[in-house]
Amino acid sequence: MARPTALLLLPLLAAALPAQDAPPAPPTEPPRTTVEAPRGLLAVAEAESARSARALRDSIRVRLRNFAETQDTAADRGKGLLDSVVILGPDAVPLLLEVLRDVERGALDASFAGAAARALCGIYERTKNREILAALEQAVQKSGPAVRHGALDGLAQLDDSHVVDIAVPLLAAGDPALVARAVRVLGRQQASAEAVGAQLRLLLAQQGAPLAEVVAALDALADVAALDAVHGMTAKADDPALLLACVRYLARHGTRASVPPLGKLLLRPDGALSDVLQKQGIDAVQTIGLRFSDAQAPAVDLLLEIWRKLRTNRLVVANWARWQLGPFKNEEALRSLEDEVEEAIATNRKMRSSNLARYIEQAKNRLRFEAWSKALSALDKAADEDSRKNRSDEIKELRAVALYGHGKPTSAEDILHEISIERRLALLQEYPVLQKMAREPRFKDLFPPSK
Repeated sequence: MARPTALLLLPLLAAALPAQDAPPAPPTEPPRTTVEAPRGLLAVAEAESARSARALRDSIRVRLRNFAETQDTAADRGKGLLDSVVILGPDAVPLLLEVLRDVERGALDASFAGAAARALCGIYERTKNREILAALEQAVQKSGPAVRHGALDGLAQLDDSHVVDIAVPLLAAGDPALVARAVRVLGRQQASAEAVGAQLRLLLAQQGAPLAEVVAALDALADVAALDAVHGMTAKADDPALLLACVRYLARHGTRASVPPLGKLLLRPDGALSDVLQKQGIDAVQTIGLRFSDAQAPAVDLLLEIWRKLRTNRLVVANWARWQLGPFKNEEALRSLEDEVEEAIATNRKMRSSNLARYIEQAKNRLRFEAWSKALSALDKAADEDSRKNRSDEIKELRAVALYGHGKPTSAEDILHEISIERRLALLQEYPVLQKMAREPRFKDLFPPSK
């Protein structure tokens, strides 16, 4: 069957006609792409962080080494090095603990331990972060002598209950030097004085304990519970260092009961004690006698006995005991001083020599024994002898002391105003009567607190 001609032409017509635009497609979102960091940037950041950490560690180690080499904090050389580490704060703590670990395994010299511990304790003082001391305590527990000694070097600058927790266990260490160092650190723990004192007193009966260090620590803590034990050591011990610690303890905390043991010490056979130790013992006797009214008589009796017994073979010590009788106004001691000076004055007169120095010496003796009117008389004679005014300033100063003691404070004040502050403070230390003057409100400007 033949197709119609129109049907055959349709495809040809469609191809010949221009194409019509297709309907627009619905909008679509562009594909999301992930922006990746340039390859290796993370590794660069990690490397930079590690480099910074190494630089900080090396910087801290250099400062610790320099401090360990100088160790002159009194002159502020070296202290600034540690301060620069302390300023870094908590960031420096891990590195400082790393230093302690390096010391423990021998990678660093032992001197680094003390420097690192000082810096750690300095950071603790600034931050009061107790985790720092807890970490230091762990280092002490796990380490040997080098780190322990270093830790105590740092802890010595703190007064904190955590220091007690660290140091007390070290009292049982077998190392005598370490125990002595721990005792010294504990002697600084004023905030825990009662608890620490109880621990230290146990050492007084322990064989091989560093007794001189223990007594000194108890002295610093004002632990009077150790008084009886110190009495026994004062009377019987032979170690000069221990005896010196006992004498200093008794000077601060002794009572009337302390005079007899001091007497046994000071009247030992000739040559048993050094002049220095004997003088300090004499000072302790005087201090106790002035501090307690019931101790005055036995103190004076002991000082007189020392003077009488030792003036034939220990003249320096004997004269020191006599001089310390001054605040007690002992007539026998003053009379012996007067006799010596008057004999010298008589000799100078025969030789027609000046007695200026002798009259000044006589005035000083009388001021020491608070014989005020007699001191003024000697100063008048000294002024007459001083025709060239070579010692007029000294005479004037001594006159101010005598006038105040003689009940003429206004006249004394007038003279003291003409004297430099340095000289006033020196007189205040030398003549106790001026300490009474310094306590009076009207004279407070004469004796400003020394810096």
